[in-house]
Amino acid sequence: TINGASTLCAGTNLDTLTLTGSVGSIQWESSTTSTSAGFSTVSGATSATFNPTNLNQTTYYRVVLTSGVCTSATSSAVTVTVDAAPVAGTASTSGQSSATQCSGSTAVLTLNGFSGNIQWQSSTTSSTTGFSNITGANSGSYTSGTLTRTTFYRAVVSSGVCASVTSNVVTVNIDSASVTGTISGFVRDPSGAVVPSATITATNVGTSATFQASSDDSGAYTLRTLPVGVYDLAAEVSGFKKYQTRG
Repeated sequence: TINGASTLCAGTNLDTLTLTGSVGSIQWESSTTSTSAGFSTVSGATSATFNPTNLNQTTYYRVVLTSGVCTSATSSAVTVTVDAAPVAGTASTSGQSSATQCSGSTAVLTLNGFSGNIQWQSSTTSSTTGFSNITGANSGSYTSGTLTRTTFYRAVVSSGVCASVTSNVVTVNIDSASVTGTISGFVRDPSGAVVPSATITATNVGTSATFQASSDDSGAYTLRTLPVGVYDLAAEVSGFKKYQTRG
């Protein structure tokens, strides 16, 4: 009986295969085909213990026993399963290792050139700490949820019993969404009649920036996409005294 068969990572060595309960001269054989075909003699492997080295694919082993003129006997074959080493690949978003987006958007992450099983991770702490697994993110492409702060992404790639490897980190920088406001109203004379074609000027008290609009035939005006702040308003039209209001 052969003992010691196990699963290992490509390029590593198995500790020891041991033949017990045998009688006769020993010759180890190996095959990469199956447990029943493709066997050939392993040169120099003639003791009860054998150490396979530098295995890169699943390999099958057995022992042929001989004793004088007697017919040889062959042990049952054992399987040493070899898992392929994982390859981390390259992570990116839109083909780049970093991107800057507006708050409230999503990011699409892609991993290329990898080999193995993927687990995407994210962190809002830094590019080196605070990473945790993203539930269900196990394919070569991952679309994030809505982002409101800078987030770092990476992929951990595993393969069987081999040590996992980690891709490069992708940084998605998040800029705060621009916040703007609107000022609207009507221009009327002292009698209450509407005043069309009046020029309305809004002056930002903090920055002195000015914005203008004109009243329409109904006297209505709207100043749109104004930066948030405090404004002074002025209304001017030919034939009327300039009107001003502060704050």
